[in-house]
Amino acid sequence: MPVEIHVILSNDNESEVTLRNAWEASQILFKQYGIEAYVIPINMWHSNDSLPQVLIDGECVVSGRVPTVDEIIDLVLNNCIKAPKKKKAMTYEVPGASLRYGIGGGGVEVYAF
Repeated sequence: MPVEIHVILSNDNESEVTLRNAWEASQILFKQYGIEAYVIPINMWHSNDSLPQVLIDGECVVSGRVPTVDEIIDLVLNNCIKAPKKKKAMTYEVPGASLRYGIGGGGVEVYAF
């Protein structure tokens, strides 16, 4: 079953490094473990102390710092060991915006308030 890695980022260097680390981790996960991990970047276009954030299958696992490639791999592997969760639409909020999207279902709607 594929894993979705959402990277919520702003327009800064830490977010860029987080996104690159997630892409590198997804390649390693496929080559070494046969796990399909899809990286989905979501740019908030503003700075925030809680960004960058990494969500694995909808669960926030890293917030406000840059995770290493190995850390992302470990988080995905640990997520795969857990009992499979039923995927559903979710709302995720950060100050200044709200995200609502269906996991595995496509599009992203961004609402600023």
